Formats: sequence, C-alpha cells, structure tokens
Amino acid sequence: MNFYKNKTNTTGFSLIEVMIVTSIIGILATYGTFSYNETKKQARDVRRMEDLTTIAKAFVLAEEDRGRAFDCDSGVRIEPGFMSADNNTVVDCSDKDEIQSALAKYLGKIPSDPKGPGDARYFYYYSNHDCLAPQSKGYLVHGAMENDSNSNRDQVCGKKVNGTDAGLNNEGYYNYNTGLGVANHPFVVRVGDL
Repeated sequence: MNFYKNKTNTTGFSLIEVMIVTSIIGILATYGTFSYNETKKQARDVRRMEDLTTIAKAFVLAEEDRGRAFDCDSGVRIEPGFMSADNNTVVDCSDKDEIQSALAKYLGKIPSDPKGPGDARYFYYYSNHDCLAPQSKGYLVHGAMENDSNSNRDQVCGKKVNGTDAGLNNEGYYNYNTGLGVANHPFVVRVGDL
C-alpha cells in the first residue's frame, strides 16, 4: 500500500482566470477613458456657453454706448485677427476694429474657444440673422458645440422642416461651417435677448 499520495500543486492562477481578470480590467479601462473624454467635451461645451453669453452681454453694453448695432453683415470670428469663418477670407465687416476694441474694453481679454484660437472647427462668431419675433432682425453670437445635445439653434430661430428652413433665414448659423467639416450644431445667443 502506498502511503504517499500524489499531490498536485494547486497554487497560482490558471490561464483562464488570468484571461478573465485581464478582460474585466480592459473593459473597465475602456469605459473609464470614454467617460473621461465625454466629461471633457461637456466641460468645454459649458465653457463655450458661458463665454458666448458673456460676449453677447459685452455686445449689448457696447451697442448701448454707441447707440446702434455694429455693421458687420458678413460676420466675423471673435478671436485675435477677427477673420471670416474660414479664417482666410477678408471679412465685409466695416466695424471689425470697433468690435475688437469694444470687446477688449468690456471683457479685458477676449475669450477664445477652449480648443484654442485658430482652430478651424471651433471658434466664436458674430453675425447677422433674420429670425421671427420677438427679434426679427439683429445679430447673434454662436459657436459649435462638441455634443449636439448642447445646441439650442432650433429654439433660437426655428427648426428645419423636411430639410428646409421653413421660411426662416438660418444659413448664417444653422449648418454651422459645413464647408469646414463641422457636423456639430452651435449654441446661439441673440444679442438683444439678454
């Protein structure tokens, strides 16, 4: 009779256990990274909304001092250089310099998009609009959001119906910079609604 039993070594982990733990850690890391990136996008959008509202308030104060709105039919980027939306075209904005000095006066430092000035897709813009009442003519300040759910464009000037703008002139901001490949829609503040 054999009094010595053949014992197998049961310490350590099997390959299956290691693979399962590694998979769970990978899934959690992926979820954490995705959540972190979405949180950063949301934070940048919140800052954009605050900046745009602040810029619009500065325009209201400046227009009250001047006694009239700024003459800037083609619109202008609100950042150093004050260029057109594509950042190359010379703007048809006769009050461009006055806009720049008025914003500097009321804001001190002119805010730029959280992604930085000069970004081809994300920047603040001042342009004219034709909306329905209560303000049928006037100007607005807008900027592209990273999350479409943060856009308020439909509430500001109407919603497209079956691919048309339902009689509203929304081309100034509705399809915000489609030529530059920006798919996201803007957050819009009408100067004069504040």
